[in-house]
Amino acid sequence: MSSNIIALCGSLLIAGTIVVATKSAAVSTKQEIKNETSVSDSKAFSKLLIEDSNFVLPKSTAKFPTILIKNKEGDTASVPMRMSRVKMDVKVTGNISTTTLDITYCNDLDRILDGQFCFPLGEGQSISYFALDMDGKLREASVVEKAKGRQTYESVIRRKIDPALLEWTAGNNFRARVYPIPAKGCKRVIVGFEQELIPTGKSYVYYQPLLFDKKLEEFSVRAEVLNQTVAPKQLDENGIPLKFENSNQGWTTEKSFTNYQTNQPLAFEIPAGGTARNVFTEQTDKGNVVFYASLFPRKYKAEKKFPASICVLWDVSNSSDKRNLKAEINLLSAYIKKTKATKINLVTFSNEVVSNEELNIATGNTSSLTEKIDKLIYDGGTQFGALDLSKYKAEEFVLVSDGLSNYGESEIKTGRIPVHVLCSSPLSDYSYLKGIAQSTGGKFLNMQNMDSVTCMDQLSNEEYHFISAEYDKGMINSVYPSMPQPVVKNFSISGVLEGYSAEITLNFGIGTNILHKEKITVTNDAKDYKGMVKKMWAQKKLGEMDIFYEKNKDEITSLGKQYGIVTRNTSLLVLDRIEDYIEHKVEPKDPELKKQYLASVNQTKQAWQEQQAAHLTQVVSDFDELKTWYGTNYVYKKPVGVSKDGAFATGMAMTDSTVILNSNNISNATTTYTVNVTDANGAVNFTSPRVANEATELESEKKLAEEVTLLAKEKEEPGFGLRGSRGNLGFDIEGKKADIKLNGWNPNAPYMVELKKVPATNAYLKYIELKKKYSSQPSFFVDVSDYFVKLQDKKIALRVLSNIAEFDLENHQLLRVLAHRLQEMNENKIAISVYQKVLKIREEEPQSYRDLGLAYAQNKEYQKAVDMLCKVVNRKWDSRFPSVEAFVACEVNDIIATSGQTLQLDSLDKRLIKAMPCDVRVVINWDTDNCDMDLWVTDPHQEKCFYSYNLTQSGGKLSRDFTGGYGPEVFMIRKATAGNYKVQVNYYGTNNQGLTGPTTVQAELYTNWGRPSQSKKVITLRLTDRQEVIDIGSLAFTK
Repeated sequence: MSSNIIALCGSLLIAGTIVVATKSAAVSTKQEIKNETSVSDSKAFSKLLIEDSNFVLPKSTAKFPTILIKNKEGDTASVPMRMSRVKMDVKVTGNISTTTLDITYCNDLDRILDGQFCFPLGEGQSISYFALDMDGKLREASVVEKAKGRQTYESVIRRKIDPALLEWTAGNNFRARVYPIPAKGCKRVIVGFEQELIPTGKSYVYYQPLLFDKKLEEFSVRAEVLNQTVAPKQLDENGIPLKFENSNQGWTTEKSFTNYQTNQPLAFEIPAGGTARNVFTEQTDKGNVVFYASLFPRKYKAEKKFPASICVLWDVSNSSDKRNLKAEINLLSAYIKKTKATKINLVTFSNEVVSNEELNIATGNTSSLTEKIDKLIYDGGTQFGALDLSKYKAEEFVLVSDGLSNYGESEIKTGRIPVHVLCSSPLSDYSYLKGIAQSTGGKFLNMQNMDSVTCMDQLSNEEYHFISAEYDKGMINSVYPSMPQPVVKNFSISGVLEGYSAEITLNFGIGTNILHKEKITVTNDAKDYKGMVKKMWAQKKLGEMDIFYEKNKDEITSLGKQYGIVTRNTSLLVLDRIEDYIEHKVEPKDPELKKQYLASVNQTKQAWQEQQAAHLTQVVSDFDELKTWYGTNYVYKKPVGVSKDGAFATGMAMTDSTVILNSNNISNATTTYTVNVTDANGAVNFTSPRVANEATELESEKKLAEEVTLLAKEKEEPGFGLRGSRGNLGFDIEGKKADIKLNGWNPNAPYMVELKKVPATNAYLKYIELKKKYSSQPSFFVDVSDYFVKLQDKKIALRVLSNIAEFDLENHQLLRVLAHRLQEMNENKIAISVYQKVLKIREEEPQSYRDLGLAYAQNKEYQKAVDMLCKVVNRKWDSRFPSVEAFVACEVNDIIATSGQTLQLDSLDKRLIKAMPCDVRVVINWDTDNCDMDLWVTDPHQEKCFYSYNLTQSGGKLSRDFTGGYGPEVFMIRKATAGNYKVQVNYYGTNNQGLTGPTTVQAELYTNWGRPSQSKKVITLRLTDRQEVIDIGSLAFTK
């Protein structure tokens, strides 16, 4: 048999081929791991490290999982919901642990809440279990694609049914949307996660922070250590007191408390020598066997050649408040002193490179550097794409950051110079930072898990690492890690065994110089470890693939679903009813529900296919309706017997109506009424549909106002053809003379009053002062950014605005607000990057595609714009986005008509190609889901066009009413009447239980839309009160 050697040269990252496991292996018992003396007798390596010492428990600032809520209407800051009970269960096999937290949260308020379950995990931890208590029965979550999970959740939640959705957000942070949380009731959440234990050099340590701000009614913990001959012991004297008792399979301990409060961790130590097995094997559900081995290899070290010049890349973004700045400064200063480097380049960055300063320091004196770092101001979003390391001359780079790039371009431009990474924040993107270090030959130092001595040792010496693995490829495959891996204290490896028994040789050393080998014998004697071993294999594979996420995202999704692990593109979804599982094609975990699901799922396939086929027909029908409206000549005449306000002269109130008359048959008219349902007090019921439930035939003996005639082939614009167009449409390109006036938006906020008191030269420092008080309010940054725009300081305005990207990881609503403002400031490239992120977060909503498509158009990337908008036209959307395809098709036609470029139109049905330029077009969008905003436009005849009177006598047309959130709502009139068109927005109501604060509305007012003479003005404002009406502005036309 041939031998397969994974050649992984040097400490540079080499992407190897990733093989999907098909069969796996087992392990032997006692003499499984053998070590050999150094195979390279090199005098360059000064010291053999026999064991590590001086282990210090990590000082983690990680938070215990919590549900965040807003206490009252208008709150911008979230607060944690009270925890009443916590039950903690820990199982350890070798150096693998599974932790399950069973937490009961209580809602002390008198209203139903929509909460967010937030859980930041450390490096190497991953969630694989999520469940909710539903009517006293535990309901486990199913693994689904991220977009499908959100779409299903949104659909179910609107029916007031009880789902939950756990997602992976930026970095290693997890978030679950939990609704409804009953008033004066409780919600029980169970979450489980796996991790490798912390090595000390001679033992393994289990460590979990327990930071309870308030007393718990009940707290209990149970820990079980399997296959261990020596008793574990409590490591932290101030922590939870633990006493392990011998059991048949190992050691157990249990403790219960009432009225309990602590800020100490649960921590215990397991002697490595007491582990009965060094290698563990487990059979998968498909009959395969995976193996996992952990060992403490001999370690060599050699002091490296120190650099004479160092470039420090210091993150000064707003999220830096979660970092341990003091520890970072101390480590950086100590390292520079040890290197005796005299040339230091300090580059600070947030949304852009903020400063670049060269320092010449005396040997060992870093005071000038630390003084400058101490005085830094932390502000703005994070754009790693702003860093181009080729612009700086240095022998080493030291990057100090959390790795969360959330604004603009996300990829740092590195080169051949090593980049060492210091990471001290519990909310970090560990994979991204590791990738930067490994791809440049640098070190990644997680300062949460390493003490200062270990960190300094890593920075000062050549990297001792795993180089390669040698094994018979016919017997073993899918081994991870498959690329160079630093060895700090211990090393673990996992793979798949094809036969009964095989050996694998692990090579360790410095650079490409192999200094030490370890041989592992793997035997197929698989045991039941409750899925721990196979999940650890999957996690190692996922962790390696995640460094190149875009390349591997499909396989990452598939593997996450197979092993029930949350990844960037998968989520854990809990549904309540079997009907919901069937409707949304989500296979339940519950055995009984799964049986019902499989029995009925085949019956639904044909119905779904028929719905998809009917979609295009409906889109064409909706577009034909627009073409009919556009081809109709509307002539306004004041109705006889009808008053100005739309009520009958007799005094009988006339609800909003649309009168359609034919001049040849004026005596038989049909009026369709739309009725608002009110309660006993006359208040409108928000949940009632705004549709007519009755059509009444009216007899009219008088000549009424409107004569409607269809323009018989009236100067119809030609189609564009299927292959493309250069915009030769043949319509009136001049348009009418018009003027747009916007009412100024002046937020009457206390911080703006304070800010305006100081001179413009001191405004930024005053803003930094005010930020300490108002940093939890997104509106604060929007308003202050607007103020700096007025001061003509765009650079500061952008930095202030970019703070929005630092809020609430992956909050699509805030990101849309950010992107809209960037477009208003003509920062189209960055706006596009933000919209691209929104699309990844909310790919199930048409607005995500529309926003990005229109941003491409504004940036003159017209083909990309058309392609993106056609995705809205061609896809079937949720019913809460009625007829969105038709008016987006109008926007596609506008781009075709005005771009002046030849565009490929293969993705657009030819029946949807027709230009419809208008004298007036008004569009509103808003940022809050489950929220209804209404666009009102009153024409010069004082006729108001709104949701239930959506076609005026002079031809003003309003799109379908979006009552479920976001918009857009669109008003158009082909031929405007001379005079003023008044534009207003009405905050009709909300069904949102989350109390997301003020709703941001963006209004776009166009004259001569779709013509070269088009004019556009945009205003953004906030509405806080339901039934609030705000005057946006007006459009004035002259005869």
